Amino acid sequence: HVLAGEAAMIIAKKMTLKDLVSISYPHPTLSEVFSSLAKQMLGDSLEEKLKQPFFKTLLRVDRVL
Repeated sequence: HVLAGEAAMIIAKKMTLKDLVSISYPHPTLSEVFSSLAKQMLGDSLEEKLKQPFFKTLLRVDRVL
């Protein structure tokens, strides 16, 4: 449920990848996955990232939510 709350905040505040990269999370937490993901996405093309199994799974989960 923590991740859902974090995702809702990101959406509500219309945060960008750059916004997410600047967030400092205490370590280790599940919520820091958003910042890590944003850093990875900024480093590689989004199209290439979406082909990876992790992102395909996230897209499937998003459809369920």
